[in-house]
Amino acid sequence: GLSASYYAYFVDEARNNLSFDGDLNLVILPDRPFTVTLHEHFSRVIRPVTEQRSGATGDTRLDFGRNENDLGVDFSFGTPGRILAGHVGYSLLFNFFDGEEFQFANSLNHKIMGGASFRFLPQTAFVYDLEVQYKTYSGGATASTLLTDGVGFRTRVGLNGAFTNRLSTSLMVGYAAGFYGSTVDNYDSIVAQAELRWQASNNVKFALGYDRMGVL
Repeated sequence: GLSASYYAYFVDEARNNLSFDGDLNLVILPDRPFTVTLHEHFSRVIRPVTEQRSGATGDTRLDFGRNENDLGVDFSFGTPGRILAGHVGYSLLFNFFDGEEFQFANSLNHKIMGGASFRFLPQTAFVYDLEVQYKTYSGGATASTLLTDGVGFRTRVGLNGAFTNRLSTSLMVGYAAGFYGSTVDNYDSIVAQAELRWQASNNVKFALGYDRMGVL
């Protein structure tokens, strides 16, 4: 899908600008034992719009334009009936800013994802997921910004299933860690996620959950 918005302002303090969103998904061999999915997402955000550049002459308006692009591929596979299924994928996410004041926050993020499931009951399965990220900044960030290159890692195992037609649950537990530059401490922790769902009627659903995801 595609969408765009143009913002025009009748005050000198605001900068006219254009925002944009675009998505593309291509599925190769759908509903087959082996499937390939390609995805592309681009987003341009321009707000806020009225902050001024301090101590500058001429045009003092800051340019908040931020451009984000996510390009990736996912390979999924499974046995007939999807008793055993898995996937592995890669995505490249980059952020870059229009204004020179924000160039220090330009970044590249490489992400590898994987997962598997084993369905041992009609609506219940053991599940596993893994995510690794490597994020780098273009440079120029000072220690006060806390922006630094780093590697994040998270792995989880759990259960996803239904007790009855109306009552279901998801339970996940695992480990997450982050390894960063000298300005930020390394991180590691147990992660967990739990959710209990009750389908009261066809149009009403209640859920209660707990989420400790860790930092990636």
